[in-house]
Amino acid sequence: MLKRTRASYRSIFIFIPFAVTVFSLIGCGRGCGESASRPSAEAIEALAQALEEGRDAGSAENIATLFDHRSLLSRAAKGLQITEEEFERELATLNSDALIHGLPAQIANLTGNAGRLRHIGPYTIDGTQYERFRITLAAGGFEYILFLVSATEDGHAIITDVFSMTRGEPTSAILRRDIIEHLARDDKPRRRGFTSDDRLYAEHLEVFEEAQSLARENDLKGALDRLNSLPERIRDARWLFFIRTGLAQGAGEETAAKTLDALAQKYPNDPAALIHLVDGYMGLDRAEDALSTLEKVQKTPANEPYLEFLRGNILIALDRKAEARESIASYLESEPEDAQAHFISTQLALEEEDYASVAAGLTALFELVGLTVDESDDPRFEAFFASEESAPYREAIKDAPPRPKRPATPHGDGHDHGHDHGHDHVH
Repeated sequence: MLKRTRASYRSIFIFIPFAVTVFSLIGCGRGCGESASRPSAEAIEALAQALEEGRDAGSAENIATLFDHRSLLSRAAKGLQITEEEFERELATLNSDALIHGLPAQIANLTGNAGRLRHIGPYTIDGTQYERFRITLAAGGFEYILFLVSATEDGHAIITDVFSMTRGEPTSAILRRDIIEHLARDDKPRRRGFTSDDRLYAEHLEVFEEAQSLARENDLKGALDRLNSLPERIRDARWLFFIRTGLAQGAGEETAAKTLDALAQKYPNDPAALIHLVDGYMGLDRAEDALSTLEKVQKTPANEPYLEFLRGNILIALDRKAEARESIASYLESEPEDAQAHFISTQLALEEEDYASVAAGLTALFELVGLTVDESDDPRFEAFFASEESAPYREAIKDAPPRPKRPATPHGDGHDHGHDHGHDHVH
């Protein structure tokens, strides 16, 4: 099934209005507070390389130097009556918390075979140009993150904000609501500088608190009903619409379908909403709707090969496996290091008894993650190993460590069914 990389929607809902959580930023590195113009293409490429090196090293601290958190917080607090002391205290809290829970820590945790970070290129949403990256996990799942980058005085590229396609808004907007709540609940409320949207949010903080409490009690339908009671202007804001569709997925199929269809009607061509809809439709086993929505995504300026992989997954759900093989093969031409895609492609080839492709796929899996198979893993492998086409794979694994025997299992043998030699499993 198509799967997104994210915390549960319930968790996102509980924390989004009040604090930065999963995709918190961190640090104030080179050129802190000095960012202004858009950096050169070379500087952006150097930034992407530095992020990749930080991932390889598993170092959240190194990655943190690529973020200008002070500029981020300044964007969030623009026009608000926040004191210098409050600003510095908030900055310090974000700096300390985010090294553990923030985006640099998440990227660092992709080290080894855990996942990949890929720079896709420039991407414009809501009139702002970002640099788009994709996080994919080895066990399945993905997330698009868009970095707002600026040039420092010495010409380096530095990240000053992050737009999450899962959340449908930049981190600065999440932080701003956190600040608004603080200002609105001060002993002497400081509302000067509030925009009309700020005021609307502040006026309905009790509704968010009530919905939050209901969600914590696992009353997702009740939480959704409270959010649905908000004025349309805030209720249908993209970020809150995404939260509502997430809650609806746990409130019954009818409610989930109704909320998804309302999202499609409200944001028919919004790129973040379209990705959200693809995922939601697959969760409701509406693969045809997911496919037609993905085709709309693919018509947008994307240059994103992963969409072919998503298309392949949807086509499998529709039992259009020949087309699925073509889509996944197209994706693997661009990203041959994706073990999950090789695994699915190999399964499809095995079903069609395309043993040359099975051998190629199994060889790739062995080279990428150390996965080996034998006849005991699946009866269909007997015919594969008996064929001449299996020779390249048998040659590739001839020096692999012996697979350990296990006690007898319900399978009737002493083998483990698919074994990776000290590497991450591929599911």
